[in-house]
Amino acid sequence: MEATQIEKDVLEKLPNSEVATSEILQQPLSKNAQKKLLKQQKYEAKKAEKKAQAKEQKKKDGERKRKEWEEMLASLPEEERSKLIESRKSMRKERMDKRSEERESKIERLTKAKLCGQNIIIDMEFSHLMTPSEINSLVQQIMYSYAVNGRCTNPGHLWLTGCAGEVGTQLQRLPGFDKWIIEKDNRPYIEALQDQKEHLVYLTADSETVLDELDPKKMYIVGGLVDRNRWKGITMKKAQEQGIQTAKLPIGNYLKMASSQVLTVNQVIEILIKFLETKDWKDSFFQVIPQRKICEADKEEEQHHELVKLESDQCIEKEEEQHHELVNLESLDQVDAKRQCVEKEEEQHHELVNLENHDQVDSKRQSLLNMQSIKNAILSHVRAGRSADTLLSANRNMLKRLTYQMSTSTATNTDQVMGRVIGLVKKFDKIDASKVTETADFQKDLNLDSLDRVELVMAFEQEFSIEIPDERADKLTCCADVAKFLVKGAEQKS
Repeated sequence: MEATQIEKDVLEKLPNSEVATSEILQQPLSKNAQKKLLKQQKYEAKKAEKKAQAKEQKKKDGERKRKEWEEMLASLPEEERSKLIESRKSMRKERMDKRSEERESKIERLTKAKLCGQNIIIDMEFSHLMTPSEINSLVQQIMYSYAVNGRCTNPGHLWLTGCAGEVGTQLQRLPGFDKWIIEKDNRPYIEALQDQKEHLVYLTADSETVLDELDPKKMYIVGGLVDRNRWKGITMKKAQEQGIQTAKLPIGNYLKMASSQVLTVNQVIEILIKFLETKDWKDSFFQVIPQRKICEADKEEEQHHELVKLESDQCIEKEEEQHHELVNLESLDQVDAKRQCVEKEEEQHHELVNLENHDQVDSKRQSLLNMQSIKNAILSHVRAGRSADTLLSANRNMLKRLTYQMSTSTATNTDQVMGRVIGLVKKFDKIDASKVTETADFQKDLNLDSLDRVELVMAFEQEFSIEIPDERADKLTCCADVAKFLVKGAEQKS
């Protein structure tokens, strides 16, 4: 037990540690802990090296572009040179004005939310229970939460309480954190808001009370804990000991989760903010919760409702259009000709529907075959008298592969993924769509700052139902990088 506590203490202090590798190994640590320490040190050293290389490359790129610009200007006549310079200045001014306008609008919305917005508290008092990597993950989730809140037309008023220790240090390293329009308090919320105790509501999946509406008078608390399932029920226990109310999101009323109902901090925050805008829990859940966490039946039901609604709207528009055209026809011959065209279109439509049904049958057949493969694998181990633990440990990769094949029954190639990635980037409201290409750099060519890139990564995760690790997100500098990452991930899983 003593060695375990020492390991935990060293792990928590590792990011700021300057102890040499040889000195670390002299401490009474297990081999596993020593490997973790060495791995973390190598990661930090590699990260610093990459940062220096990126800085040097950025400097070289700037010098190269400046040289190319000067050479191009030198090759032009005086009149064209002046026009080009003025045009570039005008475009830069227009871009800066647009950013300034967006920034002012965001500040205005967040300032208004500070006065009369829904209060949402992120409880940061669990840092002593997390490893350094989990603390880094939590800090990233808080950055995502602030970015999402700033984009909303009706943002909430965010609080960070208990921001002491390592988590507070990590937050201070975020770019522009001191300028965030958010409440920050190093004290626990129970001390900082002791006069508001009757209005505090801790959101926890273990509560028996279902949250139907958001009460403007209430202050909803979200546990800032990345626990990897080590600390189940800890938020519920804390709320009960402090004598404050608890509630859980009504997820079970609208969809069935494929796995645990525990969500990340930024997902809970975004769901609450979406509900403030839409007043619709189901819509908020389906917009935020990754598709991989939702059962297939719920996905198909949602897609069916959307398809029925779309087809209904299209039919109404088509009928109205046909009605007006028939009314305006001048002769009976024209009416007959138009009727024949309509009948032909209906026949083609039925043929298309039948073809789509065949595709659905093929897809269903493939899913059944994949399910049969998993069943056969399990039966073979059961007949051999092996335990469930043996089955999982021996066939984990095979089961993962078959499960992934079931969720991706249609083939995906690089061109298709690239098309979706470029389309998503063009829709991003902070990017000039005309400048988007496969190799256009998000930062240099599309002028995205760090928070913009965070929002874009979140958009990729939402669109492709995938989690992009922080260390990988920094390497995704253009659409081509994103497409390669997605396709490579699919190939590895398959």
